Amino acid sequence: NQDTFITRGLDKVRDLFYRKAAEMREGEEYAVLWGTYGVETRKEMIPWFETYNRFRIERGLHLRLVMFEEDKKLVEREMTKAGDPEFQLTHMRFSKEKDYGSPMQINIYPDSVVLFTFAPGERATAIEIKGKENRDAMRAYFDGLWRQLKK
Repeated sequence: NQDTFITRGLDKVRDLFYRKAAEMREGEEYAVLWGTYGVETRKEMIPWFETYNRFRIERGLHLRLVMFEEDKKLVEREMTKAGDPEFQLTHMRFSKEKDYGSPMQINIYPDSVVLFTFAPGERATAIEIKGKENRDAMRAYFDGLWRQLKK
């Protein structure tokens, strides 16, 4: 009956992305706040995210993504390679300021919030928090920021 789950290890953290996507129905949406590739794992995570997003796009899942302006071209290229060149399933906004930044990526799913920190090996961690109240509070924060940022 727990509402918080911790996943450790980069492979297990990446598997959690697939599990969460597999739990969703076609047409559903999730949001990503401060999408990141990690500092130490950037080279490894970029191609992995292309593969993951191909899976997400094939399943027909919508993604609303907030990232930093400096990664705009990179993420647009990633989504194009993954099969969404017209951005029909991927909706993005970018912040020029790193003041809003976070050392982690926060995914807001229909049933939970997952905090991801990407690091090599066993240092990678994901904390999943279930519960409508937690999810709704984080989604309200995301939606407010989304309205402030440009496409």
